[in-house]
Amino acid sequence: MPLTLTRPLVFFDLETTGTDFQNDRIIEFSKEYEKGERLRTS
Repeated sequence: MPLTLTRPLVFFDLETTGTDFQNDRIIEFSKEYEKGERLRTS
């Protein structure tokens, strides 16, 4: 289903060592920036 964007959209992906925010750490961070007119979703 196509999605029409009116503003830019950013997706974030975090790779962590666990789910406990006090003891675990982020080991990888990535982003995907979409500024096009149409974004295909599945």
